[in-house]
Amino acid sequence: MRNRFFSSGFLLIVLLIFLDPVADPLFAQTPTPTPPRTTIYLPSVFGGGPSLSPGEQNAPQSGAVYGLLGRMSQANDQAFGNYLITPNNVVYGIVGATSTLEQRIEALRDQQPPILVKVWGNIRPSGADVPLIVVSELLPGNPVATATPATPPTVRIKFDRVNLYAGPSTAFGVTGQAILNQICNLIGKDSTSTWWQIRCPNNINGWIDIRLAEGRGSLNSVPVATPNAIATPTATATPVPPTPVPTAAPSAYWRIAYFNNTQLDGAPVLISEANTIDFNWREGRPDPAVSSDSFSARMVRTIFFNPGFYRFNLGADDGVRVWLDDQIMFDEWHGTTGETYTVGRALSGNHTVRIEYYEVGGLASLRFNYTLNNDERVWNATYFNGVSLAGSPVLSQTEPRSAAYIDYNWGFASPVPGGIATDNWSARWVGRFRFDGGNYIFRATSDDGVRVYINDQLVIDSWRDGAQESRNRFIGIGADTHTIRVEYYERGGSGRLRVWWSREEASPYVPQ
Repeated sequence: MRNRFFSSGFLLIVLLIFLDPVADPLFAQTPTPTPPRTTIYLPSVFGGGPSLSPGEQNAPQSGAVYGLLGRMSQANDQAFGNYLITPNNVVYGIVGATSTLEQRIEALRDQQPPILVKVWGNIRPSGADVPLIVVSELLPGNPVATATPATPPTVRIKFDRVNLYAGPSTAFGVTGQAILNQICNLIGKDSTSTWWQIRCPNNINGWIDIRLAEGRGSLNSVPVATPNAIATPTATATPVPPTPVPTAAPSAYWRIAYFNNTQLDGAPVLISEANTIDFNWREGRPDPAVSSDSFSARMVRTIFFNPGFYRFNLGADDGVRVWLDDQIMFDEWHGTTGETYTVGRALSGNHTVRIEYYEVGGLASLRFNYTLNNDERVWNATYFNGVSLAGSPVLSQTEPRSAAYIDYNWGFASPVPGGIATDNWSARWVGRFRFDGGNYIFRATSDDGVRVYINDQLVIDSWRDGAQESRNRFIGIGADTHTIRVEYYERGGSGRLRVWWSREEASPYVPQ
């Protein structure tokens, strides 16, 4: 006990000598009266400080510091009132050279949210576990970064009604539907991170294209899952109605059945006819017998197609599906995206087209048309299963150019119904085109990857997943006929490709 008391007294004397204002030039100024509440030096040295690992006890024992960065914490039972802990966990005691600086230290230490500070001063031995900085200046820095607790991942449905599938592709069966703003647990993703596996209330489970939902929470923690990771749910999708039997002869009219629900259920409330499918009901209704919201319609017509290549265009608010005979041509059974979808087909003779549509609320519209492209078929198009353009082609055909040379928006449908799945396919187009001499700008928009070559020289290389816009300048194309090759793959979700080019001296053509 006597030795311990002597050690305490001796250390008190040493500290007072080291911090003597007369001996240290830092204190060579008119003394500032110390408020009664502030005591800078309290040499009670027998208490504990912070728990330090050996790597943290390597602070220098003397010298000057200039703008030393760290965060502050309060010291208990030490010869100083506060600690400074640097980003690499070196620990110092700190005291202000004046009572004003000590008050600034305490004020910055207690600021919320916590902040970093920069410190100037001199290092002095303290007799405690850590050296002491006598602070001559300190300035506030940025807020201290704090770890945010991980939030379980969820998704919010972005459209009025969205199909869920048994696997990460529309080629799988429909397991149920999620609705606008519904929150579902996110439990898995596919290997390409283009589809999410979700679990919704009422035992509605399945896979959803990531473009149709908003992810929330710790998305990086979502594991890669397999299609059979979810058991078959109790809820099932409404069965697809049987394909109407085509009439013996083509019809000049669309026969339309309207239903006062969004699932084409029960008996229609109205049967009507129309010459064209070009409706813009806005916030109104097709007929007084039909609800202004939450209605659906089925439209059927048998059409005679002269031999040729046809482009079909579709836009809707809200969901729509289109079949050509028994093969689905458009599958956009979700809320509006504002897009116009386009596919191409080589046809001849009689074919039955069936359109199914639903409206949930707000604006309502539906547009469907087709045009015969009698232009020379300049593209040799080849379609493959898989994303690597490998193996035997599923389909090879000649196709005409569009206004943008190549312009398709397949949406969630297949380019070759019955031959290629809606996801994981690829295609190649090769054509010969006349160029005037000069510099050219090549452009492409795609979802997913695209490559463009001129005479086997790579011009655009965007061979990666996701929606993207690409362009490149090709200098000095000779006045001649050159070979253009376009390669494309669709990994998952919505499929789209548009490729065009223009001579640099002229106003660049931008397709509408």
